[in-house]
Order: sequence, then structure tokens, then C-alpha cells
Amino acid sequence: MHTLRFGHLGARLWRHQGTIRGIPWICNISTKANPGHATSRQIHSKIRSVDMQGLGCAEEVHNLRKDRLLHIRQALMASLRDTGFVYLHNTNIQTKHITSTLQTANMLFDLADEEKASLGSEECSKCYYRYTHEGGSCDTIEAFNICNDSVSSTSELRTPYFQKREYPLDLIPLGRSNTWPEMQSSEPCISFRDAVKSYWAQCRKLTECILTFVEIEFGVPRGYLLQKHSRGDDSMELKKYRPLPPDFEGSVRISDHSDLSTITILIQDSIGGLQILDRGVCEWVDVDLRDGVLINTGDFLQQITNGMLASTRHRVIATKSQSRNSRTSVVFFATPNWDAFISPLIPPNPNLDQDANLDLDANLDQDSNHSHKINTRTCTRTEAEIDPGHTSRSEMKWEILEALEAKRDQMAGDKMPF
Repeated sequence: MHTLRFGHLGARLWRHQGTIRGIPWICNISTKANPGHATSRQIHSKIRSVDMQGLGCAEEVHNLRKDRLLHIRQALMASLRDTGFVYLHNTNIQTKHITSTLQTANMLFDLADEEKASLGSEECSKCYYRYTHEGGSCDTIEAFNICNDSVSSTSELRTPYFQKREYPLDLIPLGRSNTWPEMQSSEPCISFRDAVKSYWAQCRKLTECILTFVEIEFGVPRGYLLQKHSRGDDSMELKKYRPLPPDFEGSVRISDHSDLSTITILIQDSIGGLQILDRGVCEWVDVDLRDGVLINTGDFLQQITNGMLASTRHRVIATKSQSRNSRTSVVFFATPNWDAFISPLIPPNPNLDQDANLDLDANLDQDSNHSHKINTRTCTRTEAEIDPGHTSRSEMKWEILEALEAKRDQMAGDKMPF
């Protein structure tokens, strides 16, 4: 079992060496590009675009015709296996939603500095914060970080973990709540808060669709992964990269990292700058801009799939366009429930017919409410056997708090780049 790190939800801990199921996921390469020396970059050719037309929720995945379900599942899993990334188009997150969400983010960052500062917190780098990063004092990045707004504090999402183990509730880590600006969104008569919450809900729906495909791919009971992500203990970040001088083209703006998430959903403007590590040749390659949303696997999905869907390192560099324009992005990090056990699923059986997992519903023991048995045509494991040496999200976080604090002290800039 692989140890995960406290990532995008807190601070990033960078890995330097290792392998996952024989995959060279870290290479001895430079993680920093030199300004002015980015003329020979390559576009990654293996990131696929997958049409998700008509899939607005997990239930609709199960209702697909077998041939279309097979086609989407194969394309989705092939792209995530090869690169850790996939473009999805014709999802429930339509082009108009992407455009309006990015415009709404820009409206926030265009507020006066004192208004934005009132949305931040000195205790933790959440809600609004700004920092300087790799490029030094001229490399300014602003961010607005959001947690689940359906509860008064994220502590409520973690209470069941402590209750189940009869731990004192005063040991629950200090929770977060959102501080919202009093402003309208880019949509008429819709507040900033309502617009952002609407986009959050769309990301949750898309996450459930993707997790359903993973469940089918790995032959586990229907709803097995959805249940582990049922409380919405997720995070979303609006981010604005301010323009840099022309001689910074090619410099690193966000250092290489992988996400402590199950699934990450990214929308961005036309400025670009995202690069991923091509594990085959150990080189940084550009991610081209396409319609739709960009999905990448996180550390938890890597753990869940036993490394078959690896969490790919990525970074953001300054493009030529950033000498004149800001870059805006919105990133949604889907993460498991605080008390969810995260352990590898069994791999798909290579001896099965290509469409064997398509009959998952028929293979489930209906009398056990979809919770345990699967017919041996798919696999022979019960749900109880899937989690033998499990690790919970909370336990993994506590294990690395000391390392996190050490890394926090080393980071440059006034704020952590969460």
C-alpha cells in the first residue's frame, strides 16, 4: 500500500523518487524551467477527448446502452491510465457554465484590494489569499478557496468519524466555513455565492459519473465509491495568475505536484500554461486547450486503483500570452469522506470478456441491497474483503502533519499555494 501525502487541501509535499507498479512516476529531471528558454515544448498527444452526452448523473451511466457504456469506459480509462488526464465534453458542465464561472471569478479578483483582503483569514490560507511564488515579487497569484457551503463548518462533516470511534468531540480539527463577497455574478440577478454554489453542484454530479465508471471498470458493488464520497467534503479554488514580464516566459509559476484528491476538475481560460509529466519519456509536455473540462486523477484514486490510474505530476508555467494577460482557472478537488477507508480495489480480471463488467447490476446479490456479493463472473471479493489493510483519509493526514509543518516553513511567499 502506498502512502499518500497531504496535498492540495493543505500544502504540497513533493516526491523525489519511487515507482508505482513499475511505473516511473518520479524522474531525475529539473522541475524548473529557465525563463526565456521554452521554445521546444511539446503537446501531449495521448490525452483523449471523451463525449459524455446525456450523462448528467450516476444513474444515467447505468442506464446507457451496453455498447456506448463500453465505448466511453474504455476511452476514459485508457486516457487516465496513459496520462492521468482526460478532456470531457458535452457534460452537465456546459460551455456557457464554464464561461460564466470564469467571468464570475474575474469579477471577484477585480474587486479593490481592501475588499478582497476582508475575505481572507490570518489563521489559515483559505477563502481569499494572495502570494508570490516561483517568479519572485513580480509573480503574483491570487486565490479564493471554498469548502462545502451546505454546513456551517467542515467540522460537521468529520464528526461521524469521531463519534464512531467514541473519541472526544473537542478533538475534531478546527473546521472551515466560507466568507462570501456581497456581489453579483456574471449572470443577471444571480449572486456570486449562488453562482459558485451552482457550479460546485455541477462538479459534484460529474464526479459521481466518473466514479461510477471506475466502479464498473473495477467490478465493485454499485455505489461503493459514491458512498465513500457522499458527504461532499471537497474543495474548490478560483485562481488568478497576474501578468509577468516577457522575459519570464517558460518560468514555473506553480511547482510540480500531484493532487491530494480523488478526482480534480479544471476549467481555464485561453492563456494556457499547464504541463504534465510524460511518464514514458520523463519530460514535461504542454496540455493543449480544448472545449470541455479537464479531469485528472488524484492521489486517492491512485490508491483506490492500486496505481493503475496513477496521480500524474503537473505544473503551471508562464506562457508568452501571460506577458499581456492574466490567467484564470477554477479547480474542483473531489475528496473522500473524512472517515472513508481508502485501500486498493482488486484489478479488473484480464480473462473476462471485454463487456463482462457491463452486467454489474445482474451480478449483484440483490438481497443484500447491492452491498456485498458479486458473481464470480466479475470477481469473487465481497466488500468486506476489499478493505483489508485500509487507511482512512483522516489517518493519512495525521501521519504527515509533522512533515507538513516542516514543509510549510520552507515554502517561499507569504501564503501557501493551496
